[in-house]
Amino acid sequence: AGCRAADLLDHCDTACFCLSKGLGCPAGSLVAGSREFVHRATHLRKMLGGGMRQVGVLAAAGIYALDHHIADLAEDHRRARDFREALEPQGLVFTHPAPTNILFIKVPNPFETVAALADRGVLVLPHAYDELRVVFHRDINDAALETSIQAFKDTLLP
Repeated sequence: AGCRAADLLDHCDTACFCLSKGLGCPAGSLVAGSREFVHRATHLRKMLGGGMRQVGVLAAAGIYALDHHIADLAEDHRRARDFREALEPQGLVFTHPAPTNILFIKVPNPFETVAALADRGVLVLPHAYDELRVVFHRDINDAALETSIQAFKDTLLP
C-alpha cells in the first residue's frame, strides 16, 4: 500500500499485469520487459491462439483504467482487509496472506457454499475442492461489503 509500481518492479526484468481484476476492464493484460522478451511473448501468445484483431476498444478501456482507476485499488484492498478482520476472529479460515483485494477461504463444500451465498446476493467462485476465491473490486461498495460479511456469517459460521 502506498508504493509505486515502479518501486515494486525495480528488481524485476519482466512483469505481467492484469487490467480486468480491480481496474474494471472487460479484458486485457500488459506484459513488460526487454524488447526481445516482449517480442517473444507476443509471438508465443499468437502461436497459442491468443492473438486478437481490432483490439482498439479494449486498449482504450485499458488506458482509461490506468488513467482513472488505480487509486480505487486501495479501497478494494481496504474492503478485503475489513472483510477478513470481521470474519477471521469468528472462525473463518483464510488460507493465504491477503495484502490485496483477493482472498481465499477454506470451506467444506465450495459448490454448495457458492450457491448459498448467491441466494444471499454474494457472488464468489470455488477455487479448489475446499476453497473459495473472493475478490473485492470497484463495483463493491461499503454497503456490499457489509452484505457480504453478513452472508458469510449466515452461511458459514455457527
